[in-house]
Amino acid sequence: MQDILKICAAQVKRHIPEIILGIIFIIAAFIRIWAAEISSGPDVAQFWAFAKVFQVHGLDFYRYADAQLAIFPVKGWGFVYPPIWLLITRVSLFFSPSSQVIYTAGNAIANPSWRLALKIPIIAADLAIGLLLYWGVPIYRSGGIR
Repeated sequence: MQDILKICAAQVKRHIPEIILGIIFIIAAFIRIWAAEISSGPDVAQFWAFAKVFQVHGLDFYRYADAQLAIFPVKGWGFVYPPIWLLITRVSLFFSPSSQVIYTAGNAIANPSWRLALKIPIIAADLAIGLLLYWGVPIYRSGGIR
C-alpha cells in the first residue's frame, strides 16, 4: 500500500505544472466569459450592424461596407477587417438571432447575448494560443531555464 501511495504522489508531483496550468486556464476562461457579457464599446454595436448587413445582402456586403446605411451606429466606420471576421460575426448572429442594438444616452449598446456570441470565438482563440505557447515553448515544459 505504501508503494502505491508513493507512486501516486510521484505521478501527481510530476504533473504539478499541468495541473496549475489547468486551474489557471479554467479561471481565465471563467473571467473572460463573465466579462464578455458586461463589457461593450462602439465596436461591438458596429460589428452587429456589419453582421446584419451581411445577413441581408450576402456577398454583396462590400457594396455597403462603408457604413453609410441607417443601421450603422457609427457612420463612416467602414469594414476594414479580414473577411474571416465577417464570417465570425455572421456565425455569432446565428447564435444570437434576436440581438439588437439600443441607444442609451447617445451610445449604441448591443445586448448581452450578442456581446457573448461575438466574443466567444475571440476568447477561445486567446486560450488556444496560450495552450500552444505552453506546449510549444520548451522553457515552460522543462520547469525553467537550465
